[in-house]
Amino acid sequence: MVRLFLSSVTRPVRPKRCVFRPQLELLEDRTLPSCSGPFNDGVNDGDGEFILHTDWQARYESVAIQTDGKIVAAGTDSGRFLVARYDPCGNLDPTYDGDGIANGPSGGVGRALVLQPDGKAVVAGEINTGSGLSDVDVAVARFTAGGALDSTFGGGDGWLRFGLTAKRYDYAWGIGLQAQGANAGKIVVAGETQGSASNGTDSLLARFTANGQLDSGKGGFGQPNRKGEAPGYTVTKVNATDYDAFARLVVQSDDKIVVSGYADGNYGRQFLARYTANGLPDPTFSGDGFAFFSEVGLPGAQPVFEIALQPDGKIILAGGAPGSDGANDLMVARFLPNGTLDTSFGGGSGRVLLDIDGTASVTNEWAAGVVVQPDGKIVVAGAAASAGLFYKVFVARLDSNGTPDPSFGSNGFKFGQPPPPGYGFSPYALARHSDGSLLVVGDAYIGGTYANGGFPWVMRFSSGSPLLASGGPVVAASVTTPLDEAALEPILHEALARWQAAGADTSSLNAIDIRIADLGGATLGLAAGNTIWLDDNAAGWGWFV
Repeated sequence: MVRLFLSSVTRPVRPKRCVFRPQLELLEDRTLPSCSGPFNDGVNDGDGEFILHTDWQARYESVAIQTDGKIVAAGTDSGRFLVARYDPCGNLDPTYDGDGIANGPSGGVGRALVLQPDGKAVVAGEINTGSGLSDVDVAVARFTAGGALDSTFGGGDGWLRFGLTAKRYDYAWGIGLQAQGANAGKIVVAGETQGSASNGTDSLLARFTANGQLDSGKGGFGQPNRKGEAPGYTVTKVNATDYDAFARLVVQSDDKIVVSGYADGNYGRQFLARYTANGLPDPTFSGDGFAFFSEVGLPGAQPVFEIALQPDGKIILAGGAPGSDGANDLMVARFLPNGTLDTSFGGGSGRVLLDIDGTASVTNEWAAGVVVQPDGKIVVAGAAASAGLFYKVFVARLDSNGTPDPSFGSNGFKFGQPPPPGYGFSPYALARHSDGSLLVVGDAYIGGTYANGGFPWVMRFSSGSPLLASGGPVVAASVTTPLDEAALEPILHEALARWQAAGADTSSLNAIDIRIADLGGATLGLAAGNTIWLDDNAAGWGWFV
């Protein structure tokens, strides 16, 4: 069992700041922001609070969280690649390119973002080469941790352009980083290419080296020729007579590449596919690398593109599908690592359909992002439309078996706060913060038409109890009870019980001593050997539930 000791370490009593009522939160990594901003300024604080830039026409299509908790969003700003960075409280970060906003090459549209371990942001999308819509190439830009275009990438200007055929178009919709062996730091993008076809498109994967060069030649990416030289890309003609494309991409821990996509122009033949680390269809996945919805029993009339990976190798896919009321419902499916549906999910079907308001009113729902929490719960962000383009943003959380989590919002759903009168919100992406909160990004428009839009926004939801109480900190100077072993012990036992129920080996925890002491200053905890010390009152701020 985990042993608890009340340490005999004492320090002079330090002045107490305003403290929260001392509570503990189970199984959540939480950090207290040392800033003040839109997300904790006491104005509309709480689930679904948003930051909307109505004086700046742009669109966020992707979001990621830095290791220091800063929020990075990417997209398009007046025909240029865009990366914006916020501190955890929602302020644009002035240390990022001077005002929190960095731009890439003109004529470009940023679609997908990935953060490197060194803090650099890599954005993939497309760029118009100047010859009209028929001459568009894949573009990838890299920004330094300070927001400047990285001169060590591409041609020395921080970005690269890649196209297979002149006067045709190539798009990138997804991006990921590989991490194993010789492939460490290489960048993989997924999208579509028109190639030399007179109509239609083919699905495209391409890989670039860490310095922004096409990864071709021996040991490169794609099908090698008889000399062992790879082209640096893979083109797959999924449908011989129509449009097909890869829509999203994630990279497994073994560097295999998982993509979602479709094989005709109206999403009627959707699929989940997996490629080897070097860009060849993986025969260990559904026999030929492709799991078509029609073959595994999933509906496919609406886009189902959002992907997330579980630590056990299972794959979560989220999107939309027709519901019983004739409208589009939210669909979440789970695949086993071999490409078959997971019958332990969704009551044996491998999928769940969720209608946020039942059949009482007809709404169309779809997914804009999906993440898996450390405790195995699944969070999906999306929107529901009931009239025109005025969408209601939501996040939904499912237990690991696909059942809506009753402890999350209303029947497993939380809804964003409504936009200003006349505005509509369209979500594009979701990320989970290290403090447990959920960040959704997108763009807003006016008057129910995209022609009057393009205003970026960031929306925040708590994953359970809010990190900060609505209205800001609860001032309770008379409540200064420190954490003690009586409060900690039942939480630890409950945590152990949950880990054991999930099949985790907890035997090594028996050797760990957890002690409580006044650590001084701003220190929340310390670890040395098998001993962990927790500050008795969280550096004067108090512990949470």
